[in-house]
Amino acid sequence: MYRRAIDHGDATAIMPLSMLRERAGDHRGADELAVRAVELGDRRPLERFALRADDRGDTGRADALAHAAADAGDANVLCLLARRHPGTDRAETLYRAAAERGSVPASAAFAVIAFGRGDAADVERFARQAAAGGDTSALRRIADLHRHSGAYRQAERFAIAAAVYGHAFEHRVLREEQRWLGKPGAVAAALRRIAGDVDTAAVRRLQACQAISVTRALTMALRLACHRHTGPLRALATDRQRHGDQAGALRLAVIADRCADPSALTELALLADASADHAAAVQLAERAASHGDSTALRRLARAHRRTGDIDDAVQLLERATAGGDPDALFDLARTRHHAGDADTAEPLYRDAARGGSGDAANALAHLLQDTDPPAAARYAERAVQLGHPTAVRDLGRARYRVGDLRAAAALYRQAADGGDDTAARLLAQLWDRHHHDEAAELAIEAAEHGSPVVLRHLAGLREGAGRFDEAAALYWSAYVSGDQQALMQLPHMRAEDDGDQARADRLTLQTTPAQRQRAVADLGAVRALTGDLAAAERLYRRAAAAGVAVDLRPVIRARLATDAPLRESVATLYERAGAHLVLARRDLAARKAREAAAKCVLAANLADPDALPELVRLNRQLGDRVTADMIDRYGLTDDGECAAW
Repeated sequence: MYRRAIDHGDATAIMPLSMLRERAGDHRGADELAVRAVELGDRRPLERFALRADDRGDTGRADALAHAAADAGDANVLCLLARRHPGTDRAETLYRAAAERGSVPASAAFAVIAFGRGDAADVERFARQAAAGGDTSALRRIADLHRHSGAYRQAERFAIAAAVYGHAFEHRVLREEQRWLGKPGAVAAALRRIAGDVDTAAVRRLQACQAISVTRALTMALRLACHRHTGPLRALATDRQRHGDQAGALRLAVIADRCADPSALTELALLADASADHAAAVQLAERAASHGDSTALRRLARAHRRTGDIDDAVQLLERATAGGDPDALFDLARTRHHAGDADTAEPLYRDAARGGSGDAANALAHLLQDTDPPAAARYAERAVQLGHPTAVRDLGRARYRVGDLRAAAALYRQAADGGDDTAARLLAQLWDRHHHDEAAELAIEAAEHGSPVVLRHLAGLREGAGRFDEAAALYWSAYVSGDQQALMQLPHMRAEDDGDQARADRLTLQTTPAQRQRAVADLGAVRALTGDLAAAERLYRRAAAAGVAVDLRPVIRARLATDAPLRESVATLYERAGAHLVLARRDLAARKAREAAAKCVLAANLADPDALPELVRLNRQLGDRVTADMIDRYGLTDDGECAAW
């Protein structure tokens, strides 16, 4: 039937038929079908057979299957096998075979291997082949190896190649991304796809900023993406600078600059400033800023500001803001503000905040808190949107210092709702100090609206004041409201943490009727997770004897993970809970295979996700590997039979 389906064009039938032939021992027939599956775009059968053969030590068959997949257009299996045997002649052979077929990862790996054995021709060929596909890691690795061995000329050649290939590849990707730019949020999405995790703060700022230009966003995306390809080039430029070769350092930095990464110029500028060559430092920093990287000008200005040279700092920052960098605008505004020129600083802060600077928005919130509190609150919210972690809380502290408790509490509450734990603690302190009698009620209301952490902090304050019963009730309310950290502050969990299990059991069973079932389940789950299954089952037995409806789900999986015998005193609990798989294990230990299999099928019919793996395990333990493999592959029918039959 599978063959008829394949003959009628159903490619999905190839996979199960190849697996059937493999299990039946017809490796040749399975291999032929697996190769056919690869030709139709499904490499799973062939990859699985190759890896299984490798696991068995049948390297001949594994390599033959990998080469067959490569001949069918998929060299990935060759790479998978090579990664399993690093440093061996076999890995080198497999990587070379994959690289010869155009695999980018294999080309990069084989180029480094070729470098180790001194084959310059293969190094050049395969490192450039990988780089053309976007992977410059081999070129960069070889450049670093040459640099560390003192072969600077060779290092520069490979470093320049990495930068040039990387820039070409990222520019090509960027052109592909431009087709998405008509859609909302496309600029930030393009940056995220291109730059990855290189600069997550920049990604966040672009997402939040509505006024940024597409041109600047794309320039920034390309610069961030190219940064990873120019590392060796920047290091070599720095080396030349340190050895006094200014012209050579500048030549390499200019190449990096042309490859969309002006950060090499930035590093040179900072080195020049450190060596008291301020004119050269400013020249290099201005060149970097003209290509979108104002970091050097800003850091030079910071150094001048620290030495009290405010005028020079302002001049440098004014040059840095020519490209519209919001961080440079913020630095300029802050410098003006600290110099006492608040009137000039405010519009600069506003421009920087519009450009996406969270620091500028936060500074505006503080600047306006006395003259325009609503605007200050809006800017604090804007700062949070732009990634500033403490803006709303800082504004709340400022209102608290001037005695505006209502505004401070509202701001702390807003920050706590956003996940600021420190703000939640400050809010609990404010309520405990100024609204002591209503504090618990206010904290419960906050928890109902999504901020249970306030309850935990209030409980800590009450505990510190010696009011232990009240603290325990508040900890429990915090935990029930969703604050998982409050769990370990509950009395029975503290006793467990101290190693006093008897006291933990007693305190668990002394909780209120509404709390008891959950307390038993939580403590039992903690014991099961820490491997103390016997203590967990003892707790459940005591709870059941006390009339508590226990939930055994937290310990069932732990029981299935162990081969320890099931005592009859505990078996009754599992029988009441309908834990069919645990009882199946007991039947199997008692040599009641038929009863054990029936219980597994019953669990499967009840949609227990562990049932089929347990049935597979049972058949393998009984020596029926064929049935186990068939169930593993095809599952069961409603009648409990293998679906393949």
